[in-house]
Amino acid sequence: MRVRTVAVVAATLVVAWVARGMLTGSVPVDVVAAGHGPIREYVDEEGKTRLPRTYLITMPF
Repeated sequence: MRVRTVAVVAATLVVAWVARGMLTGSVPVDVVAAGHGPIREYVDEEGKTRLPRTYLITMPF
């Protein structure tokens, strides 16, 4: 009986989660078909990534 109750509650939560995802407002996006053509814009910037910790990973022999 307890397993069935947990399964029903879990299924109800999953259905509610999916319904909430489908009923919430969507985010508008710009959609353009990809095609061939000349490059109209260039990005020329340098970036630097800083990691908080560095890990040394070695292979065991």
